Amino acid sequence: MIKIDDFEKIYNDRHSLAWQWKREGKKIFGYIYSLMPEEMLYAAGVIPVQLTESEDTEDLRMGKVDTPETFCDYSLSLAGQGIAGVYEYLDGVIFNDACSQTKTACEVWAERCKPLPPYFDFMMFPDQQDEGSIKFYIASLEDLKKRLEQFLGSEITDDAIRNAIEVYNENRRLVKKLYEMRLADNPPILGSQVFSVMKAGLIMPKDEHNKMLTELLEAIPKWDPTKKEKRPRVMAWSHIFEECSGKTFPNFIKMIEEL
Repeated sequence: MIKIDDFEKIYNDRHSLAWQWKREGKKIFGYIYSLMPEEMLYAAGVIPVQLTESEDTEDLRMGKVDTPETFCDYSLSLAGQGIAGVYEYLDGVIFNDACSQTKTACEVWAERCKPLPPYFDFMMFPDQQDEGSIKFYIASLEDLKKRLEQFLGSEITDDAIRNAIEVYNENRRLVKKLYEMRLADNPPILGSQVFSVMKAGLIMPKDEHNKMLTELLEAIPKWDPTKKEKRPRVMAWSHIFEECSGKTFPNFIKMIEEL
């Protein structure tokens, strides 16, 4: 029976898994944040993996060499991992204009990452929903599609895009079902466990994550019921929670649950 440990192991072994996929002849592209239209990469036959924060404090230290220490740990860690060659297995990487700090990390990669991934790109995304912004976004997607086709040497068909959208929408449906289980007075799955499930989904093929999610949703009702306690429900919110690995940094969500 599938366990939360299975998801945690995948996330913890993300770099060794990526090297394994590369040896199998698969293309791997890195990206930052959920702004990235992963479906386009998936349709191109690429495995999209989100660039994540490192548990290694040395990566954080190296990131501070070329970027201000006032930057967030994610940006510093990202810059440091680029310099250290942690993501050497990437065939491509796509940064975006999410913030000035990640834009700086992109510049550090461009100057210091040796070797630089063969496909290196930067995308701008509109933050408005007016007609002009929508036209700009559509044009950006069409431009990305052409650049990917040229780099990969193969066409990204409409059928492939439709299939990718269905795979990703299925993932969203399964995730929604998982979160709905948290609505109960005595949830059968902890918030920290859901967090582990979601993290694995950032760095593995979505179709494989869908299979694991389906198994998990079927298994949860068979788990031993958790002890009901009269405790307040707490919502923890942040732009990034990846430091909750429990290795270099304390696992913030588990810490809240244990208190």
